[in-house]
Amino acid sequence: MQFRPAAVRGFTLIELLVVMVIISLVISVAVLSVGDRRGGQEVAAEAQRLAAVIEVARERAEIDAIEYGLDVHPDGYRFLQYDEAQGSWQPSQRGALRKREMPVGVRLDVKVDAQALPSLGDNKPDTGQSGDKSAPPGVLLLSSGETSNFRVELTAGTKDGAAWVVIGDGVAAAHASKIAGENR
Repeated sequence: MQFRPAAVRGFTLIELLVVMVIISLVISVAVLSVGDRRGGQEVAAEAQRLAAVIEVARERAEIDAIEYGLDVHPDGYRFLQYDEAQGSWQPSQRGALRKREMPVGVRLDVKVDAQALPSLGDNKPDTGQSGDKSAPPGVLLLSSGETSNFRVELTAGTKDGAAWVVIGDGVAAAHASKIAGENR
């Protein structure tokens, strides 16, 4: 009886390379799709944060009997409060109402009563000095509980162009919602 080794069959080098290319393509597609979702999640989180901070400012205005305003520029926003003694709008010193910058790629656009507004940030640098005179902000949060009718759109620079909107109707709480592609 003669002993013969069993035929060993394995993968050829070409078969292994083909499998590696396929795996690389699948991983690339997965990473790119997760990146787009992250941009959409970032815009959603910023929109919900903006709506919540507007409500904090609105409540503070009522409790403290101070008039607040919202100054929106493409890369962020800040809250101003009216200083009756000086007769001018000053940047808010409250921690929750501090100046906020948007993450890279997230842009803001504001409309009050359906008209686009120039922001204070476009016209005047924020020097932080208490004696600065400034024009009133476009979005007002009054001590009576009323607000301006406003719409702030947040858009991402990602492929999917994720967009959210924060809306205030003048009386009810500001709310954030996703914008469908055809509603922009």
